[in-house]
Amino acid sequence: MRFTATAKYNLFPQASLHNQWPGTGIMGDPVFDAYLASTVQSLPISNLAQQTSMQAAGAALLDRIGRPVILLGHSQGTIFPPLIADLRPALTRAMILVEPAGPPFQDTTFVSAPVPGRAYGLSDAPLTYEPKVTDPSKDIPKKIIPPASKNVTECMLQADSPSPRRLVNLSKIPTAVVTGEASFHALDLYKSGFKVFKSDSERMKNGLSLPPILEFDFFRINSFLSIR
Repeated sequence: MRFTATAKYNLFPQASLHNQWPGTGIMGDPVFDAYLASTVQSLPISNLAQQTSMQAAGAALLDRIGRPVILLGHSQGTIFPPLIADLRPALTRAMILVEPAGPPFQDTTFVSAPVPGRAYGLSDAPLTYEPKVTDPSKDIPKKIIPPASKNVTECMLQADSPSPRRLVNLSKIPTAVVTGEASFHALDLYKSGFKVFKSDSERMKNGLSLPPILEFDFFRINSFLSIR
């Protein structure tokens, strides 16, 4: 029910705004049952192994396409575009990250404070920082940005001192971060976190918040869009 009938359970402050899922959003509804039948189990490997495998496969795909593309990812799938672009910046025209996993360096939960996650900020797999990061737990000092209101959570970013490291391969790639106002991600500061992360790494270009009628939360979008 986390993605389909959130207004019925009030798991997060914005849940009551969710009104775009067709039908009741619970078992027995034909739309929900079709959605549930389409889901699959995650690969039985670690996040790091999954990310490095997708990074290599994505880079190989871009090599095969042979011209710059827009990388589009949704939810947990948004970890892959930055990883792929980090290996192939010249073949990445832009990135669109819809409801991205986050905020940086941690995961938001419904029932407790954020928990640590993604040691490299945007991923568990290594990203190209300058100066180089060898051990992210030691090389990336962090700071906490406190909640801006009672309906959002804290955000973790690189500390001000020493000077934040830059994601040099991603710094010139235009990137849009998109979320719906009824999404559970609206309760965290990941949009602000990603945008402030730009000041750390000169990476993110835009953050876009959409009204409920344009929610993208529950669509699986993990694809590559090639443009002429």
